[in-house]
Amino acid sequence: MKNLLYNIMLWQGTVASNGGNWRDKDGNITVDSPAYKRGLEIYKIITDNEATPGDSSTYEYGEANSVFGAGQVAFMLQWNAAVPEFKDATKYPAVAGKLGLSHEPAGSEGPKTHFHSLGLGINKNSAKQDEAKAFLAWLATAEPMKLYAKEGGSPPLAEGLMAEIAGDRPEMLLMGEHAAKYGFVMDGATSAKALAIYTNMAENFTGYWTGEIEQDEAIANVVADMKKAFAP
Repeated sequence: MKNLLYNIMLWQGTVASNGGNWRDKDGNITVDSPAYKRGLEIYKIITDNEATPGDSSTYEYGEANSVFGAGQVAFMLQWNAAVPEFKDATKYPAVAGKLGLSHEPAGSEGPKTHFHSLGLGINKNSAKQDEAKAFLAWLATAEPMKLYAKEGGSPPLAEGLMAEIAGDRPEMLLMGEHAAKYGFVMDGATSAKALAIYTNMAENFTGYWTGEIEQDEAIANVVADMKKAFAP
């Protein structure tokens, strides 16, 4: 629940599962909606009723892993990269071998799961264009991709190669299944404006969850920012 854009990506599954989106088919901002209010209220109810650690508004990936890995909470929403870490009994003996995986809780529209991909590119101003291209070409081959998977990454592997590592990485097959069944991308969330919008959402929505501002004000601030960002 830390004021951080990546945490909003996870949270917005509650919005999508209740039918919410950034924009409608005509490009109108639809954040001031029952779906967004429901998503915000869910986290507020959890916070106000102390069903999450009191300092979870400071948690990001590492802090959440520490609390969950110590067996201090029953469940959490987390990126799939955490699964290989929790299998290591030297790091997390309290949960190693005891971890279950599932989709996010379902709203009126069923479960929804945010997903996105990360990639590498070449700076057009680089003086090492050929070398960079050679590295990327090598990186896309089977062995580097399998090494990346072994170290906790989630590479785009073909079915045969996926089977080679699926025994050690059960969440990879589940991740593919969940992306196919429940995956969503908010309308406008792949634009150049997206990260700035997520940052603004984090500032305002975290402020609501921690009691600093009211829900209506938080939503109004986000809507105003998005209208400005997507203005023609």
